Amino acid sequence: SGLAKQYKLDQVSATGISLASFLILTVFSEGTLAISDLGAGALFMGLFVSILSVEITRFVRAKNWVIKLPASVPENIANSFSALIPALVVFLVFNGVRIVFELTSYGSFGSFVFAIVQYPLMKLGSSIWAIVIFIFAEMLMWSFGIHGSSVVGAVTTAFLTALTAENAAAVAAGQLPSNIINTQFLAN
Repeated sequence: SGLAKQYKLDQVSATGISLASFLILTVFSEGTLAISDLGAGALFMGLFVSILSVEITRFVRAKNWVIKLPASVPENIANSFSALIPALVVFLVFNGVRIVFELTSYGSFGSFVFAIVQYPLMKLGSSIWAIVIFIFAEMLMWSFGIHGSSVVGAVTTAFLTALTAENAAAVAAGQLPSNIINTQFLAN
């Protein structure tokens, strides 16, 4: 919704389109959505989908492919109608992406994102040296008057939260947590 606000798009429509796009790419088995598919593994997929859906919506609106209603129509109704064609384009794009990834060895877009982006970042960021670099970068930014915690946190939060979620899943399964480096490690 922040990106939609920056582009001066209707935030409610952009959020709804992003959520629906995420659900289009999410794997449903036997007609149901597994809660495990909404955990840490879906974090990066959600980020990618939300950014791409807003960018596609912006592109479609820039081409003026929208339903225009007279000025006498209330603004909230006009916004709903003007979001229909961009939503259709976004849904068609993400449905095409879903179909293509179902034909690959990954089986889904979420599995692809996890294997190619999220898992390597989690392993890279779960070392003590990565944390030392993050803290050094944070302190360096503070020395120049930049809020280092906000800048570094924007990068580290996604994979450290995923590592914390992996620990929570392990404990729930009766196993020992395996990730020493996680959100709590950096926060304390």
